[in-house]
Amino acid sequence: MAYKFSNISGKIIGGAAQRIGQGIKASAPVEAPQIIFESSKVKFPTISSATMKPRKDGYGEMSPELLRKYAHFQAENNIPIHLKGGKKDVVLYYITLIGCAVGVAECFRYYYSAAPKRD
Repeated sequence: MAYKFSNISGKIIGGAAQRIGQGIKASAPVEAPQIIFESSKVKFPTISSATMKPRKDGYGEMSPELLRKYAHFQAENNIPIHLKGGKKDVVLYYITLIGCAVGVAECFRYYYSAAPKRD
């Protein structure tokens, strides 16, 4: 018999009858699904739409805006990739550097304050 704590009476009372042997039951064996291969009886559908012709190189069309961005970010101009986005990237870069420096300084300040004091 299972016991549980009653919040109403504040005592331990008998719970519901235990269910023995009703956990995991053996089930009937499951057969693996049959793999269907293309044959003379079964033909898979093919793409025959005029709008979905594959290109010879295997890639889809790229928008002109994306091509322009690729050309901008892959240009050889000795600027690091994380600064090629313009003024926003420069500001974000320096904010990140300042945040890292403050974090390191705060770590050392904590280490100094947490160190045991010498007499």
